[in-house]
Order: sequence, then structure tokens, then C-alpha cells
Amino acid sequence: MSKTNDRNWVALVMPWLWTVLAVIVAWIFIDAAVDKLVGEPAALKPFEEIGMPIWMAYLTGIGEIVAAIALVIPFTRLWGGLLLTFIMIGAGVVNLLNGHPDYLPLNAGLIVASLALAWQGLHSAWVPRRHRP
Repeated sequence: MSKTNDRNWVALVMPWLWTVLAVIVAWIFIDAAVDKLVGEPAALKPFEEIGMPIWMAYLTGIGEIVAAIALVIPFTRLWGGLLLTFIMIGAGVVNLLNGHPDYLPLNAGLIVASLALAWQGLHSAWVPRRHRP
């Protein structure tokens, strides 16, 4: 295969791969947000353990849903990825304060995925089409 054909193949496949990653990450966050919003005891327990008011759990759930929706839309992916990154940094701090370091690999993985999607969103939102490779 020539270099031109390789670039064409990558240019066709990569947007779909980014979209699949965005949908998977968004689904994870929407699932967690729904648990918080319906009052699932396991989802509210971390907030209660460090003495945060329950409305913080609801606010976090709403933020997760808004960011997850923004993550799926290519033009708003940058902002969704950044918001989810900040939410996951907060979740990591809460897990450390609660003595649950076993959740940190999951937090780190979701932070990396959110940052990668934000980077991709930055590229797709701000680079004019004529200047893309």
C-alpha cells in the first residue's frame, strides 16, 4: 500500500474510532450520573463519607450528563472532555480521602480517555478543514 492510500485509510477510520471512544466514555459517565440522580445509595456514599452535602452528588450527576452529551458531539468534544477531566480529578481526590485507592486506576483511565478526546476535540473544532492533514 502506498503512503497516500495509508493516509486516506487513516483519515477515514480515525473519526469513527474517536466517536466510538466518545460514546463508550459518555455511556460510562451517563450510567454513573443516573445512579447519583436516582439516589442509588452506593453512588451517594462517597459524598456522605467525606461530609459533602447531597446536592453535590446531584450537581456532579448533572455535570456528568452535560459533559457526556458534549463529548459525543464532535464540535463540543473539547469542552466535554475537559469537564469530565475535572470531574474525574475530583472523584480521584474523593476516593483518596475516603481511603479507596483501589479506584484510582479507573479514575486515571477515564482522565486519560477524557483528555485524549478533548485533544481530538481541539483538533477538530479549531483547525480549519483546509489545513488538516
